[in-house]
Amino acid sequence: MLDGSNNAIITTSAVESIGGNSGSGGGPYTRDEVVLGESLLQAYNAYSPSGIVDGAPIYVNYARKEDFELLKEWGILAIDKIVIARYGMISARDKVKLAMSYGVRGLILYTDPQDVAREGDGNSAVYPNSWWLPGGGIRRETLLFNDGDPETPGWPSMSNAYRIDEEQLLGSLPKIPVQPVGYKDAKDIMSRLGGREAPQPWTGMMSGLTYRVGGEFTAASNVVRMRLTVNNELKRVQVSNVIGIIKGSVEPDR
Repeated sequence: MLDGSNNAIITTSAVESIGGNSGSGGGPYTRDEVVLGESLLQAYNAYSPSGIVDGAPIYVNYARKEDFELLKEWGILAIDKIVIARYGMISARDKVKLAMSYGVRGLILYTDPQDVAREGDGNSAVYPNSWWLPGGGIRRETLLFNDGDPETPGWPSMSNAYRIDEEQLLGSLPKIPVQPVGYKDAKDIMSRLGGREAPQPWTGMMSGLTYRVGGEFTAASNVVRMRLTVNNELKRVQVSNVIGIIKGSVEPDR
């Protein structure tokens, strides 16, 4: 989020914060303390194109057709906006398809505590003190419009398999940049949105937040526009499927 001088007021985290308040300094784990390695912790949606877009953000609940249509009834158009929506109800790829059909410029996806932290979003109610997702946890989900390997949709991706051409491949990929964030970052963004208050079914469980549809910013926020930057890279790599077998004590052959 940028002010009138193009200075960043809020920058969302590109690396997932895990472990709650368990790092050496009493806060979240630092990048160097994460055992899994930084390559596993980058926040991204697979197959989102890279890009930088500016626009006014609007909150569109689960980004379903009925959510976009309700905004239209209120005279709020999604065209050229950056949409903020929560995961759930429909797949992320369907959210992207709908966003594209309504002329959206970019999409930010987050998990709301209503869906992933139903006992509250305070430290005592989330991981590592509970099994619910903490505010720095970020959900990933593929945005590929087809199933399976992008170049071999619907059949095995073997070395001698037929592969679709580039034009067909690009037709199965999103055309707008998409970025996932944790609900802590989502709250920082949405707390600065103005506009009318969201209807009750759109209201999640981020504590202390009045859910608004946006399209404008609060005067106190000093924000004038939002910038979405995605740095994904589309390239072919070889992956392996790991299959494990646990034999049961009763009828293990089944």
